[in-house]
Amino acid sequence: MKIRNGFVSNSSSSSFVIVGAVFEETIENCKNICEKYLGEVRDITPYSEYICCDKIIKDNFCSKCGKKKDDINPTINWIDLFNDFKYDLIGIDVINDDGEIIIGKRLGIDLEGDCVPVDKLIKELTETKNMVEELGLKAEFHCGITY
Repeated sequence: MKIRNGFVSNSSSSSFVIVGAVFEETIENCKNICEKYLGEVRDITPYSEYICCDKIIKDNFCSKCGKKKDDINPTINWIDLFNDFKYDLIGIDVINDDGEIIIGKRLGIDLEGDCVPVDKLIKELTETKNMVEELGLKAEFHCGITY
């Protein structure tokens, strides 16, 4: 039990322990995560973009070369898709820690007084490390408090 002296605010903070990595929001990383963990998404058509001559086409044709929008294969804006659904991912956790995105798997540990058998912890750490590394990310141990 933790005893606090002095002023204690009634905040809605919670502690976290996660094996994961600080996530860099690149197109490749966001695509990889969305394809593996988003599951059956609603209509992703709003995330389709038509790109020609290095510009997103807003009209029915490319203003630079004149190519029709119908003749261009749409691409998915994976970064917007990831940001809109990052907290809906299945089987993986995303934590926003002071603006830094950490992606991985939460461990079921309470920082304020849990007692976990070492063998169970090692097994969970190993499984989670392997899952994070399958994403091409370097597994790290993160803990902190979210507000």
